[in-house]
Amino acid sequence: MASSPNPSPSTLNNTEDGEENSGDEDETDEMLDPRVKVELERLNSATTNINELEQELEEMHTIFRQTLSESAFVLKTQANMLGKCVRQSRPYYEELEIAKQIQVETQKAALKYERACSQHQAAKHMVGRAEQKLASTSTEHKSLDPAWQDMLNKAIKKVMDSELKKQKSEQEHLEVAHKLTLANKTVSNLKTKLKSAINKSKIYFDLRDKYMEVLEEHKQHIISLKNQLRDSKQSYSSSLRKLEGISDEIHEMRRSQSQLEMCLSPRQDGVGAEDPPSSTSDSAFEDCSDINEMKRKLEAIDGSIDETLEEEKVETTPSE
Repeated sequence: MASSPNPSPSTLNNTEDGEENSGDEDETDEMLDPRVKVELERLNSATTNINELEQELEEMHTIFRQTLSESAFVLKTQANMLGKCVRQSRPYYEELEIAKQIQVETQKAALKYERACSQHQAAKHMVGRAEQKLASTSTEHKSLDPAWQDMLNKAIKKVMDSELKKQKSEQEHLEVAHKLTLANKTVSNLKTKLKSAINKSKIYFDLRDKYMEVLEEHKQHIISLKNQLRDSKQSYSSSLRKLEGISDEIHEMRRSQSQLEMCLSPRQDGVGAEDPPSSTSDSAFEDCSDINEMKRKLEAIDGSIDETLEEEKVETTPSE
């Protein structure tokens, strides 16, 4: 049975390097600012939303164009089949559309008038309450209360303003209602005059209204997608700016920490201070021992000189 091959030294080194790198990555992850993780998650989420919304928006544009092309083809085919009745009845449907729009405006004007009437009644009620409170306080204290007097003045001004709004909204409502009456009258006359053509072309204009409704739904969906895409891009830009701010803050903090460590680190030795003090003391002792040795040698030489002189003296002395 063959034994499994032993791992080579390069494999072991790679493994150790991988473990060291993974350890460094773990330490980096531990030291990572938690705000960075939050903003990165938001950035990734915004990126995903942007990609999905752009794809969906492109699909909706395609569907809108297809529906528009289909409606144009179908309506043109239907108009060719029906003939001149479509052209003859068109003024009736155009006036009918105008009448519908004026009816919507009439409803809005009516709501505005009702709101103005409610505000006018509330202002009048506030005036009556302020007058009663002012009268009761003036009876008790035999003087006008400035606070209630100021409130009464404001309430009177509000009544005047609401009266003007009420009159203006009432006039607008009357004008729109008059337009609606005229439009309905025109529609009624055209319906009587073009009754045959209207009945023949009804299928065409029903199809047109159906396609217009579908196209309007697609249009509103596209507008909604564009708004969502704009919000996602704003969220992406906001997260990106925050990440840049956090990065600048981290770099500034590291720079300040480095400067602080440089200020707190011990001063280096000056020139000529490479040897420690102990070595200086040892050399001093060595110098002292050398001097003593030299003194002993000098004394020995001095002694030998004396001996030599004594010997020469003895030799030069005449014998008796």
